Amino acid sequence: MAFVMTTTKVVFGIDMNGKSQSIRYIRFGTGTGTSAPRDPNENDVTGNLIASADPAVLTISDSPSGVAHVGRFAIGGMVSLVVDANDTFTQVFTNRTSLTTGDMTITKGVVKLSGTASFRNAGSVTIGSSGRLFVDSTVEESLRNVGRLVMQGTDEDDPSKCVFECADGVSCPFADRTLALELNDGANFLLGEGTVLRVKSLIVNGREVRGEFNPADYPKIRVTGDISAPYSFRIVVR
Repeated sequence: MAFVMTTTKVVFGIDMNGKSQSIRYIRFGTGTGTSAPRDPNENDVTGNLIASADPAVLTISDSPSGVAHVGRFAIGGMVSLVVDANDTFTQVFTNRTSLTTGDMTITKGVVKLSGTASFRNAGSVTIGSSGRLFVDSTVEESLRNVGRLVMQGTDEDDPSKCVFECADGVSCPFADRTLALELNDGANFLLGEGTVLRVKSLIVNGREVRGEFNPADYPKIRVTGDISAPYSFRIVVR
């Protein structure tokens, strides 16, 4: 880990150096007891950076309940992010461009992208039975190069569990025809109104879908938006 001082600004950096770490949360602020090394409105990756040139896993666990922690940090290099906190925990990433090529796994808790936050180069995103990813970023295609999204589902009929959701007015965060999407019973895949997503492939409950797919045939999966594939199938939302 490293704190880097300059003559004009303080740059807070953590070099994981290929060593996996577990933390309780990521937080940045200007109040007493917190550090404010850079202007929180700056959208750059030179300050407030957690990175590793070699593969490393940053796990958020053993976290306080009922609190949203706002972290104006970018995740870079080859760091994979795992959130295994609790059902009422929220980790917010805001106003930073995370260029990590690692994966994101949300087992328990909420990850929110806000402001101009993005994870465009993440390899894959997995959302577990008690996980939620909420995209409220103003950046177009904030998850552009994500190649695979897995919604593991849940046995509970609970719209707050296993959720991928885009806020109203947020455009499709994925690139066109590049995403392999996997949905399982109990998943809540919620795109913004009028959003169209063309995916590379679709697997539902372990089986590849070809031809027309009607969510009404899968009552345990909630889908909003218009999702289609370029060649083999189309999801019709009714």
